[in-house]
Amino acid sequence: ERIDQAFEVLESLAETYLAGGHFDEAVDIQQRIFGLQARNVPMNSEAILPALRNQARWLHRLQLYDRERYTWRRVISILENLRGKEHLSLIPPLTNLGRSYLYFSPQETGYQQPAANTTGEIYLKRALRIAEDNPEADWTTRSEALLALGDYYILTERPNRAARMYREAWDVLSGSEELEQVRQKQLQSLTFLYDARPPRFYGIGMARRS
Repeated sequence: ERIDQAFEVLESLAETYLAGGHFDEAVDIQQRIFGLQARNVPMNSEAILPALRNQARWLHRLQLYDRERYTWRRVISILENLRGKEHLSLIPPLTNLGRSYLYFSPQETGYQQPAANTTGEIYLKRALRIAEDNPEADWTTRSEALLALGDYYILTERPNRAARMYREAWDVLSGSEELEQVRQKQLQSLTFLYDARPPRFYGIGMARRS
């Protein structure tokens, strides 16, 4: 219980620093949180995965996207070693890794060549392939993988490819009242995509799916 309270205090402190624009302090707190969560935990075990996922989400919020990508790759590597390269649990980290390539760290601007927009596509396409090939995948898993790749294409200004993904998602979300209710929400209603901070040559900001 005391450990949980310590995490809550540190998370609140990190949120305060982040809200005030004190990024270095927020990074320090995040590192302390990870250190506590990873204490006495084998670094290549499933037990370390919650700490790594939490770290990746914090690094994203702190706009440390290179470090975020490195962390998602660690998650993927552990899952591949323990569960195999086609396991459904790979889909969320692959999706998050792919989406991270829509962002660039402010401190990197002008110092590095931004990653090509096809880089993130590789990971999202792999997530979709796993969803389509794994017999344990249900319609939710398949449709979400299709929508994630379609949204990525929208945000990287490739509408024709996006339309193809959305059409496939439409087909998946057809055939029953339950599916059509989800389709109404996902594909027949105005949906704002997240506010990406893409490399400057993308030339995009807030996008939407309609």
